[in-house]
Amino acid sequence: MCSAAIAGVVVSAVSSAASIYQGMQGMQLQVDMAKQNQDLAYRQAQQQQNFQNQAIVQKHIGDVKAQQAAQNAASMAYYYGDQSANAAFVSQQEKLNEVRTKAAFKTQEIYAKAIGAKGKILSQGQIGQSIGLLALNEERREGFALAEQNATLRSAEMAMGNSMEETRLKALSNINTIASRVPLPVSTPTLSPQPIGIGKDLGLGIPSYNWGTA
Repeated sequence: MCSAAIAGVVVSAVSSAASIYQGMQGMQLQVDMAKQNQDLAYRQAQQQQNFQNQAIVQKHIGDVKAQQAAQNAASMAYYYGDQSANAAFVSQQEKLNEVRTKAAFKTQEIYAKAIGAKGKILSQGQIGQSIGLLALNEERREGFALAEQNATLRSAEMAMGNSMEETRLKALSNINTIASRVPLPVSTPTLSPQPIGIGKDLGLGIPSYNWGTA
């Protein structure tokens, strides 16, 4: 009877020890599975962050290249626009100089004609009041001719000046239009932050890229 009781106690103790061991194994398994899940989640977060940063970098490269292309196109447009405006100014100035040269010759012609007319009056041998009236009449004609010539020259100068001002305003408008189409310099992008987690660090870091020289 005593032996049977002792045997029962031993069996019960062994059974309890086995249950405790199994329980500890179960807990360890749960801990291991939790660590694996945390590690997996951390790896996935790192990979997702890396994919996002790669996409950000590629977009930045495209934006920088587009901005640089627009800037280069604007520089060429500025250059050719400036060349065109300068050529127009030179052409207009040459035309104005031609008008002034013709006006100078015309003025000399008026003076020569007036001198010839006065000389003719004197050569006719007229005297007294009549010669004075004739000379005065020639001077009046000379004055009218000079006034008309000067008015013609002033009108031509004003027209040419207006044309040159119009060319200048068109050049300024062209510059403003070109400038308005050039996008602003591309700013350095903001990358996705490094995820925080428990597990293996994959060491992906951030994409290597020289932001200033796309």
